[in-house]
Amino acid sequence: FLAYLWTLPQSSHWLDSPEFAAGTVELGVVHPPGHPLYLMLGRAATLLLPLGSIPFRLNLLSALLGALSAWLSYRVAFRLNQTLYPLATAWVSRAPALLAALAFGLASSTWLQGQRAEVYTLNICLLLFIIDRLSLANTRDMLLAGLVFGLSLGNHHYLMVLALPALLVLGLPDRSWTARLGFVFAAGLGLLIYSYLVIRAPMPLLLNWARPGDLAALWETLSAKVFHATVGSRAGSTEAIDPIANLIHLSGMLTENLSALGLALVPLGLIVAARRSRRAALFLGALLACSFVAKGLMEVDPINPDDHGYLLPSLAAACLSVGVALAGLSWIPKRRAWVPSAVAALGLVALTAARAPALDISDFDATDRVYDALVEDIPPGGALFAWYY
Repeated sequence: FLAYLWTLPQSSHWLDSPEFAAGTVELGVVHPPGHPLYLMLGRAATLLLPLGSIPFRLNLLSALLGALSAWLSYRVAFRLNQTLYPLATAWVSRAPALLAALAFGLASSTWLQGQRAEVYTLNICLLLFIIDRLSLANTRDMLLAGLVFGLSLGNHHYLMVLALPALLVLGLPDRSWTARLGFVFAAGLGLLIYSYLVIRAPMPLLLNWARPGDLAALWETLSAKVFHATVGSRAGSTEAIDPIANLIHLSGMLTENLSALGLALVPLGLIVAARRSRRAALFLGALLACSFVAKGLMEVDPINPDDHGYLLPSLAAACLSVGVALAGLSWIPKRRAWVPSAVAALGLVALTAARAPALDISDFDATDRVYDALVEDIPPGGALFAWYY
């Protein structure tokens, strides 16, 4: 959190961040699928965090959610290592889990999303929370996981639907039908978050993608129909994408986050997990595939910050796999169990220090320049709405 805070911009970042800032001010309807959960949470943050401008408060919310995601990734990694290495000491499970969580939290893609008003830190935070709850074998946590899953569909339904196979692998086996039906019922309750669109759409809002009284526009917003054309085609054209090039770009982004050495530990972790628990390996593999499926059929642009947001589920899975691999390396040489974790810690410190300056966007001021240019022409009681598009 301190790393995110130190590099946090005072104003809106580019792309969709200004739109989300405008949407939270009036509780409007932003671009499809409307993102009602984020808008309501963002509105609460602007009221409860009386620090600086509204864009800064939303950036601060992302920093809090990013830090919480790192903590949740530690919980998941620790419980996973305990499952795979039940005879190991607590240190062998905790140290690699801590390193996996720091690797995830200080990865450049996670760090970037922790600095900007966007839905991706909330998405990965909710996903890790659901995974954490599903790893506990009781009905109450299944109900809570289901409720949060339904709510998460009101934040970024595309990524959460693609993460569902991993969640099913983790949560369905060895559960009673009562618990499974409870998960589905609770998810249905969570989906009621979309009633926000029905309530807000008819109102005279500055920002209203659903358009008042237009049921077709309401459905197009909910289903994100405007983005369907981006699947299989390059942005702004009908030219087909190159899936192989997309996979190469995504692999390059993953390598940038973990380094070549860290990426080499990912298949090792999957192999170790498969030898000890086929279910754990399937879970990690399905979660790792999430971002590659999500962006494999869409144009990938490593410069686009949203593409780094899409990468977060696979990045989390990769870091969990690294934690499993480090735990395995620590478990084998019992007398020198500290060596793999110590080497990984030094590498992580060096990598973080090397890329920290490039991640410092505290002086980002594009929105401020727009404001300075136009503020004199805004009528009393008016609002400035700046958006990338």
